[in-house]
This record gives sequence, structure tokens and C-alpha cells, in this order.
Amino acid sequence: EYVEVDQSNADLAVLAAALAYASHYSRGASGPGHPDLRLGGLTFAQLSRKCIPSSDGIFKLGHIQALLLLVLRDMGKGDWNPAWRSVGLAVRALQEILDETPEPSKDHLATQQLCLILDTVVALRLARQPQLCALDVTSRGFLSEDGHEEWEPWAAAENVSFHS
Repeated sequence: EYVEVDQSNADLAVLAAALAYASHYSRGASGPGHPDLRLGGLTFAQLSRKCIPSSDGIFKLGHIQALLLLVLRDMGKGDWNPAWRSVGLAVRALQEILDETPEPSKDHLATQQLCLILDTVVALRLARQPQLCALDVTSRGFLSEDGHEEWEPWAAAENVSFHS
């Protein structure tokens, strides 16, 4: 079945961003210079970005999550300025969504907390001022640490380095 590649498809944006992130780290053992995986002539990162609205578009939570996955990928590649721009867009777009959401879901809160973490890390790396502070996140509440998924075992990826 044909899937429409446009800015309303937040699910495709997240999937393509996850594949871009995973393919970047899975091919890490292959060495530098290994070409990015492609689908229909586009890399997964390009496909994801094609599904993310421009600054005047309508954002969904999935678009923001896709941006954050691309930030993680950019950080891993040492591409700190693109990471800075992407996390900035993610923070602002999420703020718009949260302003219109009286009761944010667990996914909204998790995404907001990840925005805070990535915004802070990228800002520190570039010696810039982060856009978010802890008060921005704590005013909406925290995720419950009692949920089953909060205690799932997790294994770190091997050979991950964030040095430029």
C-alpha cells in the first residue's frame, strides 16, 4: 500500500527518524564513510524531515518526537548546529501543543522532559543559553515512576561517542 509523504504524516516522520537513528548506530561498526541507507532515493533522515512541517505548519506530537530523534542522531554525528536548530523547533512546537492541551498525556510529558534534556545538553556543548529550564517542565508535573515501562531493563548501545 502506498503511504503519502507529506507534512500531515507524523507517524511516518517518527518511523523514518527512528530508522535514521538506528541505521546510523548499527552501521557504526562498518566505519566512517559508510553511506546512509536510502528508501526511494531519500535517506531516512531526509524522509523524516520531509514529513515535518515548516515553521508555519501544523505540528503533531509525532513531529516533535521525530525532531528529537533526529537531534540524537545529529549529536551522535557531531553535527551540533543542526541539533541546536532542531531542538529549538521541537521546544517551540511542543509549547504550542501544550498551550492548547488542558490535560497533557504521559507522552506529552515524556516529550517535554526529553526536550529539556536535549536542549540543555546541546546548549552546554555549544556554550549557549538553553531555551527551557526545569521550572518549565515541573509546572506541568512529572511522569509516574511506578509504571511498568519505567522499570524495563535497558541496554546501552555499544561504541557510542558524542565527541566531535
